[in-house]
Amino acid sequence: MEIYRYSMYPLGLKKLIVPCRQLQAFLQDLLESTDHLKAVLVTDKDGVILAKATGPDLPDHVLEPAFSATFSVASDQSGKLGFGRNKMIMSTFDEDQVVQFNYSPLILTLLASSKANSGVLIAAGKDLEEPIKIVGESVSKAIQHEHKAKEYV
Repeated sequence: MEIYRYSMYPLGLKKLIVPCRQLQAFLQDLLESTDHLKAVLVTDKDGVILAKATGPDLPDHVLEPAFSATFSVASDQSGKLGFGRNKMIMSTFDEDQVVQFNYSPLILTLLASSKANSGVLIAAGKDLEEPIKIVGESVSKAIQHEHKAKEYV
């Protein structure tokens, strides 16, 4: 039996069915096998969470849509520097570090303590690119289908 996650998009799209059983398993495996990793999130550009794996010490604000949506804005702005499209942004803080990947139309966010190996986080994010792009294609198709359905109404 295939497991589906339902998520309501804030842009007025109806419920979107996204197959995410394998992606959820990848995220959970990554969380459990990576030292100091606190959370792995896959969201759309508006911050709607499609899949996640979280540890017990996760700050609540990380699950807010603004957390991922801010990355979209920063990524768009950095693209104006003339170096091409932004692929990843890494932010470090006193206690934590955040690595976010632009796998359009989805965003992968890795939140870890500052003790985590940044290179391991980047490699893990790159390893998840293919499964996330597969889910991203499903999201894109569902959005296109929704737009076509609205044209007929």
